[in-house]
Amino acid sequence: AKSGFKAVGAELGFVYPVFESWEVRTMIEYTRLVGDAADSPISKDNNVLFGGLAVSYKF
Repeated sequence: AKSGFKAVGAELGFVYPVFESWEVRTMIEYTRLVGDAADSPISKDNNVLFGGLAVSYKF
């Protein structure tokens, strides 16, 4: 593989304070393979969409 960009993408996340010590975190990320990575026979799909949800407690 040659040097250069392999992927481009964007991510968006939010933090929601529920109580003083509790938070809910959400995120979504989109990535697209470009260049040699997109042309590789290993990669079947050049688009990746990922989402997450987490609950956190601060002590």
